[in-house]
Amino acid sequence: MRKGISWERWGWWSKASGEPPLLLAVSVHCATRAAIREARQQLLRWTGLNKSDSTFQLEVPATMPVVKKLCGLDNVENYLQSLLS
Repeated sequence: MRKGISWERWGWWSKASGEPPLLLAVSVHCATRAAIREARQQLLRWTGLNKSDSTFQLEVPATMPVVKKLCGLDNVENYLQSLLS
């Protein structure tokens, strides 16, 4: 170890303090985008539609209502409610 270096301050400069949380957040965002894309494609297969519109904007933070809407689950819930009415 070097003399005269404040190791407490050095820890804040290293990649250990900022990079892992950033990479974890990015990986969660990418996984959520992939799950939404697959859910949208599956919903299109179930409904028999031949649309290929898989472009969407996922804002950060991605709250549960936003993710449900992008997956198309609100359409499924509305359809089930119409069957019960």
